[in-house]
Amino acid sequence: MERIRKVILENDYFRLFELADGAYAAIEKENNTGSNAGIIDLGSGTVIFDTFLNSDAAKELKKASEKLTGNSVQYVINSHGHTDHILGNYLFPAATAIISSEPVRASIAKASTEFEKEKDLYPPRIKEIEDILSSGDSAENKADLLNELQFLSNLVKPGVEIRVPNLTFAKDMVLHGSKRS
Repeated sequence: MERIRKVILENDYFRLFELADGAYAAIEKENNTGSNAGIIDLGSGTVIFDTFLNSDAAKELKKASEKLTGNSVQYVINSHGHTDHILGNYLFPAATAIISSEPVRASIAKASTEFEKEKDLYPPRIKEIEDILSSGDSAENKADLLNELQFLSNLVKPGVEIRVPNLTFAKDMVLHGSKRS
């Protein structure tokens, strides 16, 4: 087994590791992306695997992928419907195919509907959490409140929306590029 090589692209959100020629893992730093992600260089295009919860981290992932491959992102693959893996989808242009299985797409579509119904509740909840944390009282669930605050803060950033995959597969799919499939 080849050794994983650290890539010299590093930022405040993640470290990029080269797993194999043209395949990279973006590993979260200090609990501020929401998850991990991946980049695959097809040669004639780029695949992003999951897009983080933090849109600033997703922007850095997109920028890193373009720098590494010299290509724009052609495909985004969502592994599952949890917000920490999909929220960055909205940052990619409409020409970028967002891919998932059919059940994952249904899960993301449901999350999108819930997000639209609940998004006005997030700012007041953020204020409530900030007030609790700044009160000086030692909140028993401080770690949970900090986690919720971080989560909600990502949902209220300007322009955030939940972009539902526009391409699904039932069993398998092969993406072909000039360097690899």
